[in-house]
Amino acid sequence: MAGVPSTPQEAFQVSTEGMYYAVQLATARKAGRIGLVPYVEGVPVNTFWDIGNSDGTGIWLHQRVGLQNRFIKYIEGWGEPYSFYVRELQALGYVWDKHHLPHDAEHKRQLAETIAAPRDELAKLMPGARFEIVPRVERVIDGIQVTRAFFSQCWFDAEGCKAGLIHLANYRKTWNEKRGCWSDEPHKDIHSEGADSFRQAGRGIERRLRGMATNGDEDGHGTGRRREKNASLVARCRKPLAAAT
Repeated sequence: MAGVPSTPQEAFQVSTEGMYYAVQLATARKAGRIGLVPYVEGVPVNTFWDIGNSDGTGIWLHQRVGLQNRFIKYIEGWGEPYSFYVRELQALGYVWDKHHLPHDAEHKRQLAETIAAPRDELAKLMPGARFEIVPRVERVIDGIQVTRAFFSQCWFDAEGCKAGLIHLANYRKTWNEKRGCWSDEPHKDIHSEGADSFRQAGRGIERRLRGMATNGDEDGHGTGRRREKNASLVARCRKPLAAAT
């Protein structure tokens, strides 16, 4: 029958056509980078947020251990106040590094009964927390390309990131009916917040690593102390990275 894939490669291409991260996810699974990736004591946790203009919010939780970008959990919600997400994070009992927010988190918007910027509201709920704004990218596809390259450095906890991984797997291009082809614009649906927040991670960590390369080390002093500490943590953590079945 015409149009029926004749090889596994063709079947994969058909099933993933238009999906932005299908190849990267398949590679991560094959390499065993999606499995048991537990929280590592002594390493601060970063968060990467997408705060939708409608009512969806997605948050990826990340630890940098040696050269590994380890995503240990994904949190999401719809129609929830910021206090909901703050409670979810605080309940975990982690030590936090930076909370990375999208560029429009500094823009004032209608929030329940007030008009305020999301960053300001989160700062009230999380006194002393460190926030960083990930700059706006001119073209979304450029941010996606950076994130695709970033995938090779990523490990995911299969259970803690289950919902987020589903969003990444289903994040796709918009079909152009008039031209009969895929456009470069992402399709907006329930998977957008999860994918957009992960793009914040790809771009935010890439910027941070560029800064480390400029300063000579993660602590900005070129001493290598944190690098040595993280190297020992990697050795401790390699064993649990078994692929999920």
